Amino acid sequence: MSSVVLNSGQTEAMEMIKLFREQDVERVARVTGYAGTGKTTLIKEISAAGKTPDVLTPTGKAALRVGEATGVFAMTIHRFLYEPTEDPKTGKPIFKLKETWDDIMVDMIGKLVVVDEASMVDKQVWNDLLTISKRVGFHILLMGDLFQLPPVYKDNDGRGFSTLTLDTPFSVNLTEVHRQAQESPIIRASMMLRSGAPEYEAMETLEAMGANKLVPEIIEARARGGVAICFTNKRRHALNASVRKELGYTNGLEAKEPILVTQNNYQLNVWNGEVLEFQGWDRPPQEDLVEAVVDRYTGNSMNVHFGVGRLDGQYAVIADESVTGKVEAAGVGAWAVRKAARRWYKDTYRTEHSIPYLDCNYGYALTCHKAQGSEWPEVIVVMEDALSALRGIEKKRWLYTAITRAKDRVRYCYLGDS
Repeated sequence: MSSVVLNSGQTEAMEMIKLFREQDVERVARVTGYAGTGKTTLIKEISAAGKTPDVLTPTGKAALRVGEATGVFAMTIHRFLYEPTEDPKTGKPIFKLKETWDDIMVDMIGKLVVVDEASMVDKQVWNDLLTISKRVGFHILLMGDLFQLPPVYKDNDGRGFSTLTLDTPFSVNLTEVHRQAQESPIIRASMMLRSGAPEYEAMETLEAMGANKLVPEIIEARARGGVAICFTNKRRHALNASVRKELGYTNGLEAKEPILVTQNNYQLNVWNGEVLEFQGWDRPPQEDLVEAVVDRYTGNSMNVHFGVGRLDGQYAVIADESVTGKVEAAGVGAWAVRKAARRWYKDTYRTEHSIPYLDCNYGYALTCHKAQGSEWPEVIVVMEDALSALRGIEKKRWLYTAITRAKDRVRYCYLGDS
């Protein structure tokens, strides 16, 4: 039995969840709360009460974070719902609902499925999850933070979609920040942003950093398990290049460099937004060996250098031009590169078999959207001029999401356009 003392909001949420599970009409309940209000504690408490839930997240990195924070196993919604296949012509993933729900998943009847970071779930995936819950008979508890970045997904009418705004009579919003959390400058700054204080006042409660120190400080922060978060992909690629130059890396990807996964890869069990450490080349890309890649959808094309690299004891095909962001800049789709990688591997090794292709970039800096759902010991927030494109609450949400990716320390740096 848990010895944790719950506050009034958490107690109300646990009572609501109990009532929710005792009925069989409503399939959806919701618990929302800002950073520091104890949402993660509730997952622990549900498990401690002997009602171990199935915990789902929109991304693999979020699943890893939940597992580390709660000790409860978590998986992606896609892995829970779908059987991944791919288009044989393009290599593009196709997700089909598992055909085994009706017979194998009988043990899901009456079970509680917790969806963490629920605001990141798109409408199609949500509709599929709800359909299966009604067919099989499990309950869904949505959990998330209403002040984080709004969903990227847009409905047909251009409006944003969020599961956290769906109607349900079973809903609790946590408002009490834990006393221990209130002592954190990160939580204090986040509370100021939510309360409507000017952005500069909230950020000035955190540590400032001069632009001339940014690159070496990113290197030192990464050595301690931290990361830099910026607004645009252009800035992200520029920061990655500057960090590599500072480190003396003038050629391609080097062993022990961080790589940011940019597409889910079910064969490798790695996920969009996850940062991995590259372990070295088994077969490095060769300057004089290129593979022509043609994107039949956009009409764009480029020459790509492929190699075989190692990560977490696994092998993957990696493209130089993907790591540097040149593929993205050229408007060549990831699926076209993946198909070419398979062809290159079979031709190079003279085999009918292949190994997975990994979509990735250098991972010294991330955009806030890529960072969402993850957590690091420390974060450097890069406040670039392009942030002025955001107005009012949207800019506050961006800053709020960026600074709450850190557990212990946040520093910020103003950086003008280069």
